[in-house]
Amino acid sequence: MAELTLRKERNEDAMHSGGSVTYRVHDGDRWVGWVGDGRKWQGHRYGARKWWACWREDGDADARWSTGLRYDSRQAAVDGLTARRAGAVELLPEFAPTRAAGNAPDEVCMHTTGGYEYARWGQVPATPYDEPRDPVPTVYSSARAIEICDDVRLSLAAAELLIVRLRNAIAYERARAGVPLLAIDADCPGCGHPERTLDPVTGVFGCTQCTHTSSERNA
Repeated sequence: MAELTLRKERNEDAMHSGGSVTYRVHDGDRWVGWVGDGRKWQGHRYGARKWWACWREDGDADARWSTGLRYDSRQAAVDGLTARRAGAVELLPEFAPTRAAGNAPDEVCMHTTGGYEYARWGQVPATPYDEPRDPVPTVYSSARAIEICDDVRLSLAAAELLIVRLRNAIAYERARAGVPLLAIDADCPGCGHPERTLDPVTGVFGCTQCTHTSSERNA
């Protein structure tokens, strides 16, 4: 991946509301998206200047990834786009105190009989079977499947659905227990209300006006 370069966008349709500039981002000779500034309308005036990022390349029908006015600087927006293109799971600032990045497995091994590579997530360090173990189930991943301990084996698609069910179940029980949620300055995609909620433990975004939930700030 070459160093990203910025060129001012001449198409004003790419400008964010309240913004003054948008840049086309290039990786060498290839266009890979935009970054730009904007100011959210506060009802009587525009708010503080923020930056957004979007990953989109020639031939794409839609953006592969985009943010709202999330970043405090242009460089932070470029760094966010770079991290996303590199495959990193970008954590919003609200997650930082409660969640680790977790992008790398704890160990990568070759299956002794199957002859394929798999990754272990959890149980650090690995311990003999009869010694105290990590209370969170260890996960093993490969191109074939996701395994939870030695008890559950799921396809990648089924594992994604399990994540959704677990997040919804945890959010439901936390809500019943009256655990406070964070207020997030973002428009709800379901009803347009200008404020969303965030469960800092599950990472589930909700809304104070409707039942819409998602795992992403702007989705």
